[in-house]
Amino acid sequence: MKENNLIQLRPGEQILDVVREDFIPTLPWWIFLFVWIAAPFFFLVPLVRQGIVGIIFLVVMAGAGIVMAFRTHFSWRKTALVVTDERSVDITQHGFFDRIITEVEHKNIQEVTFYIKGLLATVFRFGTVYLRTAGNAADIAVRRVHRPIDLHHLLNDLKKEAQNDPVVTGRAQKLKSLADRLSDAEVERLAAAVGKRERETASQEFFG
Repeated sequence: MKENNLIQLRPGEQILDVVREDFIPTLPWWIFLFVWIAAPFFFLVPLVRQGIVGIIFLVVMAGAGIVMAFRTHFSWRKTALVVTDERSVDITQHGFFDRIITEVEHKNIQEVTFYIKGLLATVFRFGTVYLRTAGNAADIAVRRVHRPIDLHHLLNDLKKEAQNDPVVTGRAQKLKSLADRLSDAEVERLAAAVGKRERETASQEFFG
């Protein structure tokens, strides 16, 4: 999976979700870049008539627009919140050589909130999710994500699971480890056996 290149996973750690900025808020910028790249070609004939100076101007303008578009896509692709079963890693990419990474364990999350502000955000359902952390860990703000309520629920569930009784958490880890070693068919047979046992138990309690 390409998303594994964003962070270095720990042994046994699994990526649950990768959240990026929604496309709608960036649409005006992409329209501007398209106009920037295409505009010189509307004046192709007059520029060519200017000789080498016109051609250089055409190449520089179109080339600068293409580089800017590539830089924008690169920054968008590399900027993400990576949610694993153990932690959340916020990666902010500015240009090609500037990256900020903030990491928080789910057990250290104190509060997860989100808000949607404005008509455009309400219509297209994008907003900001805040992770408030304990201790010296930095808070994380994931801005302009699609359906922030989904991320809010996921992080809250992981927070509650991580802060549960260690015995329960250990049992869940054992089940996860067991599932990793089984094939899909074996997992389905195990689930069917558990479901059958539950039905038999419920039947006995009802009729017994």
